[in-house]
Amino acid sequence: MTVNAATSEAQIASVAVANSTSPATWIAQDFTTSKFTFSVLVSQQDETHFAVSTVRITDQKSGKLLQEISEIGGFSMWIEPTKIVQIFDVNRDGYPDFSVPFADGGAGPNSTKNFYLFNPQQNRFEINQQLSDLSDVSVNADGTITSSYRVSCCEYQIDTYRFIRNKLTKVGYWNEHLTYDGKWIETSTSKLVHNKWHSKTTKKPVPKDY
Repeated sequence: MTVNAATSEAQIASVAVANSTSPATWIAQDFTTSKFTFSVLVSQQDETHFAVSTVRITDQKSGKLLQEISEIGGFSMWIEPTKIVQIFDVNRDGYPDFSVPFADGGAGPNSTKNFYLFNPQQNRFEINQQLSDLSDVSVNADGTITSSYRVSCCEYQIDTYRFIRNKLTKVGYWNEHLTYDGKWIETSTSKLVHNKWHSKTTKKPVPKDY
């Protein structure tokens, strides 16, 4: 997979055209692959907040439209408009996949993205709903995928996944929370090793400046 980034004058112009009086604008994306280019249809709430409704995938060489993914229904959120499409090999199968922002966490974390994985048999990108339902997803260089989220005001968790035989599988987690009596911070970790979970829990007194 080859990923390139180049911003053209046409891209900049298309961003400038989008404003509160223009309900939707097509914006070419910086990131491409050796075979595909991407453009997105967005509506703009203000200078920095956009909502994604449609993604077009075109052939890199011919410019022919290959696929259109519509009715995404993304919420308005802060996005750099030419970098809405992010490219990864999520499931480590050698084919490029991509994500687009869907919703942010409002006043806190727990933002989500829609992830579209390439199906080489169908020559199309297909949404992976399980992955798209996760919060604050990071695709890591070691092949793991982490999802972090706030459970409550005093509890935070990070779940770790891998694609195993092309299925998204939870392989670990880290959890930290304040105990009910407010005296301890309890940390739990767990890893899946040879289909068995190995867990460990520690706790420490709450610091005075907590």
